[in-house]
Amino acid sequence: MTRTTFRGSGTIQPSLNYPKRIRLNHATYADPAAVFHVVFRAAVGEEPFRSPVTAAAIWQLLLNEHDRASIHLFAACLMPDHLHLLLGPGDRDVIKWTSGFKSYSTRIAQDSRPQRILWQPGFFDRRVRDQAEFDRVLEYIIRNPIGAGLSTAPGQWQWAGVWLNHGD
Repeated sequence: MTRTTFRGSGTIQPSLNYPKRIRLNHATYADPAAVFHVVFRAAVGEEPFRSPVTAAAIWQLLLNEHDRASIHLFAACLMPDHLHLLLGPGDRDVIKWTSGFKSYSTRIAQDSRPQRILWQPGFFDRRVRDQAEFDRVLEYIIRNPIGAGLSTAPGQWQWAGVWLNHGD
């Protein structure tokens, strides 16, 4: 995300706002009862997931992570320039998993995007407080492609999925 700021002699220069790296106590990200809405943003000005090859590789990696139970994945939606996740810690806490996923997915994407940055530093996260908030976040994630004009109904976007029972 960019914003315009005034610096020095009154010239206008763009500056970048990146999300904070960790907003909660680290132990919170390992709490088995915790659920988070997490968003990874692609590099500024990039839409790497418009490429079917890149999108398929990242989506397959995400499905593999779900199957391995390294995290408890409840929902995901890969958009052209960002990834929404509704997840909780599994075998790994959310911070460690995020770091590993972003690093490994960047290496995978190098096949179709050599020498290019895939993700912005950090990520957005919000702890889901109750069932009503979980339901709102889930609805938001599955409707995100509709709002962006990428599909007309839930379930049509090939890079979105919901797994409400572990092992689905």
